[in-house]
Amino acid sequence: MELRQPLQTGRVQVKLLHSWRQKTNYGGDTLEMIFADETGVKIHCSARKTLIKKTDSKIRLGEWRLIDTFTVSHARGQYRPTDHTYKMSIIEDTSIDQSTFECDDVFLNFPPFDNIGNRTLNTHFLIDVVGQVSSLRDIQTVQVAGNDKICVEAVFNVFMDLCCF
Repeated sequence: MELRQPLQTGRVQVKLLHSWRQKTNYGGDTLEMIFADETGVKIHCSARKTLIKKTDSKIRLGEWRLIDTFTVSHARGQYRPTDHTYKMSIIEDTSIDQSTFECDDVFLNFPPFDNIGNRTLNTHFLIDVVGQVSSLRDIQTVQVAGNDKICVEAVFNVFMDLCCF
């Protein structure tokens, strides 16, 4: 995905892989999304509170869309959902249109298990794993920087003999 700063006026074709709502003290309510292009390159995208309804109504999980006019900024933060250098943001002028492109790939990118176990992966990026929850503790409320946060601890059994065809 070839993106340039500060404003992308061209059109990108992307598939929505994942989305979630987020509320932070500095950013307020946002809709966070992970998109992939036709080659599987993933990028994080955000829509602020005033654009959530418009954005959410135009795209659904697993659908391909053409997105026109959005801002591009350097991806920041200690923990990032993709390793892409940039992050997209939906703006007032953004248009989201249907795409005729079809591809059912889920664009998972599994790191070698040894790299997870020996901790050689960059811990600032989220990774794809497939496993089974073998233990789940009760939900706890913990204090983080003076604010209550929800914490869930889980233990996963990771499938070592995963085959993809």
